[in-house]
Amino acid sequence: MKKRILLVFLLMAICQLGQAQEKMNIWTGTTTRKHVEMTAYLLPSNEGQKIGTIAKGNKAVIVCPGGSYFWHDMQHEGVEVAEWLNQHGISAFVLKYRTAGWWAFFSHDRYVRRGVRHPDAINDLRQALRLVRTHAAEWHINPDSIGAMGFSAGGHLVMSAAELLPKEERPAFIAPIYPVVTMTEPCVHKRSRRALLGDSRKNNQRLRDSLSLECH
Repeated sequence: MKKRILLVFLLMAICQLGQAQEKMNIWTGTTTRKHVEMTAYLLPSNEGQKIGTIAKGNKAVIVCPGGSYFWHDMQHEGVEVAEWLNQHGISAFVLKYRTAGWWAFFSHDRYVRRGVRHPDAINDLRQALRLVRTHAAEWHINPDSIGAMGFSAGGHLVMSAAELLPKEERPAFIAPIYPVVTMTEPCVHKRSRRALLGDSRKNNQRLRDSLSLECH
């Protein structure tokens, strides 16, 4: 009997979490950015509404998974992090920002074509922040308490946003977890630099310095 009761509660919790998830495209009216998605993990209210009250502080966090700017670790550095934040009373948004992709990792075709590169990813995070702020009242979020958390390359992304975006558009706080920090030797993560800058620009010292956070 106890096992059955526990199973019922677990199923209810899973259903409740599923109701709170909502995937959205952050860019509209464009085909080149149609794959930029953000999944909302909003806390359901006591009444079981899809979009409900947010816990103490009305804070929200946009989560940027890592992956060397080539791909995303969506499960371990995205979904699981968002669920953990929900458990601690914080709404989360997992951002699938633009990356160079697997083909760019295995080839150097961006010597002859643009591909995905800076500032695409930071523009995606900028748009995600705008979107959450625009819907803050609807989602019961304090527009002044929207932060960003990133892992590895995602950590570099959120730090870049905090430093390079116009002051009024920056995240209210950031949490960079084992982030990529620099684009210059000897400590650079070369794979992330290649993906972020593109094969044709990875040796541009001025651009590398501008995206090395220790230089700001």
